[in-house]
Amino acid sequence: PKINLPTAEHSFLDLNAIKYFYSMLMEHDLLQRFSDAVGALKTTFDSDSLIHPLISVDDLRFLYILSCNEAFNDPTHMETFIKVLEMVHRTPDENKKFFINWFKEFNADQMGAIVIALQSYCTIKIFQNAENDLRYGVGFLDLVAKANSHTRVIHYSEFYNDAVNTEVDLKEDFLHWYHYLRRRAEDPESAKGDALCFCFFPWILNTESKSYMLQSQSRVSMNHNFREAIVQSLTSGTGLYDSPYLVLSIRRDHLIEDTLNGLSRSGLNYKKPLRVKFIGEQGVDEGGVQKELFLLLLRQIFNPEYAMFKYNEQTRLFYFNGDTFESNMKFELLGMLMGLAIYNSIMLDVHFPKAVYKKLLKVEPTFQDLKEFDPELHSGLKKLLEYPGDVEGDLCYSFQVTREVFGEFKLED
Repeated sequence: PKINLPTAEHSFLDLNAIKYFYSMLMEHDLLQRFSDAVGALKTTFDSDSLIHPLISVDDLRFLYILSCNEAFNDPTHMETFIKVLEMVHRTPDENKKFFINWFKEFNADQMGAIVIALQSYCTIKIFQNAENDLRYGVGFLDLVAKANSHTRVIHYSEFYNDAVNTEVDLKEDFLHWYHYLRRRAEDPESAKGDALCFCFFPWILNTESKSYMLQSQSRVSMNHNFREAIVQSLTSGTGLYDSPYLVLSIRRDHLIEDTLNGLSRSGLNYKKPLRVKFIGEQGVDEGGVQKELFLLLLRQIFNPEYAMFKYNEQTRLFYFNGDTFESNMKFELLGMLMGLAIYNSIMLDVHFPKAVYKKLLKVEPTFQDLKEFDPELHSGLKKLLEYPGDVEGDLCYSFQVTREVFGEFKLED
């Protein structure tokens, strides 16, 4: 029979056979011999890796087989697991793409099993404050997460680690990450071998932690741009004053026009703290005026009479109106508003289906996503797809639809 040799894209391994092999080891109480063999391999690896790093496909596939051992879910085999993870960690970066591609071959059960083992390992190492061992586990879990981002055989929330999100000082982690990036930009050599930062692995952070990191990054960036603007004004020698704020002066009866013009000015620094002033009104913007502006703008933009979005009364969700006469600049304005709101920690009452956010992430929406926005349309189309007979002949459906657009009816195929 033809033997398929492993490539960067495919391992050509029978994962079920590997699972059976490990189950036989457990059944016959041979896991200790397996652990001894891994220990011997690690000793050889430590002595030879500087001279002969693991670069052959056979070496990588062997490590891949070792990592598939479900016995690693048992803490008694932790020391053996560490050795496997360390060897993978020390594999040259260009060869780690092999593991990512091979992990794409996992089904949901296989992916779930290795994630559970790695999450347990990382949690234990967090409480042990064993940074090097933790680095090996997080690095390996990163390869699995990247593979799952392509296949999506398990939900992304399975990669959240409770210990990271509740026990780790995320403020310290963020600051360490931020200063590391600045050092690396100034001198790449000085930043090598730095401490582990979870900000490099966003898949491990839950929504609350991501929100905290985003707000922290915004505050640091605002402070930096605030100080930079003041220093530039004091040292430019031109006598010109560069405001440390991003200032929008708005007339209440021209909300969209003035906001669009204000955000379209050349040379604008959107990373400065936002300040809003309604022309002809007294008051200093301490946050309340900003929130009022966003509220009024969103209310006007999402008004059905404005026709930029379609509203589904059943699901109470908005989606883009393909028949709108409004210019793309109006939609760009909405994008800028959402970006500024996130940057300035302002909550927006925006109701989009998940399909919109998938598009922002360049993820292709599916037929199932239609159910969230328009369950009635989704149900009708699903029945047509599942109809066993001739749709056109039996049901007299011609696959044409009549739509009302601004009072006129259009027939479309």
